[in-house]
Amino acid sequence: MLGRASILAYFALICISSIQDTNAARLPEHMALRSSEYEPHTLMKKHGGEGTECDEKDFRKSMLKLIKEMPLIGLFDDIKNETKFEASGMTIAPYQDKQYDTDEWLWIVFDNLHALGRVDRHFEFASKKNMLVGHKPGEKDSQFEGITYVESTGNFIVMEEVRYHDEHDKLHPFTHELRLTADGTQYETLRVCPVHYELKHENKGFEGVHFQQRGEEGLLMGLCEGNHCWGGKRGRDAGHGRIVVAVSNGKHGEECGWDVLKTVEIPRTAFFTDYSGMAVRGNRIAIVSQENAALWIGTFDFEALEFTDEGRVFNFPRDNHCDIMYCNVEGVSWDRSGSCFRPCMAELSCCACRCNNGD
Repeated sequence: MLGRASILAYFALICISSIQDTNAARLPEHMALRSSEYEPHTLMKKHGGEGTECDEKDFRKSMLKLIKEMPLIGLFDDIKNETKFEASGMTIAPYQDKQYDTDEWLWIVFDNLHALGRVDRHFEFASKKNMLVGHKPGEKDSQFEGITYVESTGNFIVMEEVRYHDEHDKLHPFTHELRLTADGTQYETLRVCPVHYELKHENKGFEGVHFQQRGEEGLLMGLCEGNHCWGGKRGRDAGHGRIVVAVSNGKHGEECGWDVLKTVEIPRTAFFTDYSGMAVRGNRIAIVSQENAALWIGTFDFEALEFTDEGRVFNFPRDNHCDIMYCNVEGVSWDRSGSCFRPCMAELSCCACRCNNGD
């Protein structure tokens, strides 16, 4: 087994108009995902109906195009004796390595490893450019679910999904602020801080993270995995996604923390059963879902802390039978520019896994 999320894939958004205009060519609400008319995972119509969702024109227009994919285990020249890479989040951030001319890299977190994956965006097999940074063998699973880069400090913030807060014996997400060492092979943990948002389930916490500078204030955005920020049946109540926005309390050491400013409702066009990753570029937010094998993109106002449009849904590729090919899409990142590099196209990277073989 190579792990649940062992594929790194590069997708293109094929759209009728520029991806910068997310209102254009918006899918009808009933096409926002697999509707109840279809059997989950097979997408064959229920009750003896003919055809599949893939036969519908609007659905075909919403399909992402696969450019390239690579097993994560095949990317690293030195896998540090690891056999499982459960990729759970990613971001693009700079790092100047004197050996290579690459100035921006994909940085990946794994929920089973404490290492950061540094990957050249060409996805070269067993490349010496790619490495596991800060590998700590033998430690328990990290529960890292998201990563974001802070330009003002050059540090990373990694989101730990959920754990008990010792002081209050309640469940909270935690952030880890990491700084790379001078040679880039290790990292130092500067501080670990709770987000002051109580979670109700041990396995349903924050799945994505983004740090946004707003004037002199830094905003931390955490994407809840479950609807209503819950687990269980309520957490599967599709179309009630939430993003928690918080600011630092300004304290240091063990007293550090993030105070919640607002819980933002994701538009119901993102009619997903779960939410597994988030990426921000400019005023656009991309959100992926594991269970729905889909991507939603909407426009966000960082002053009002609210979405300004209904957004648009794109679907990950299906096979010839319209079966879902990527069952566990765990992370997403915009390309370098975040905008169309040619007419009607934009690129994103995702960490996922193939449904049937997981490698």
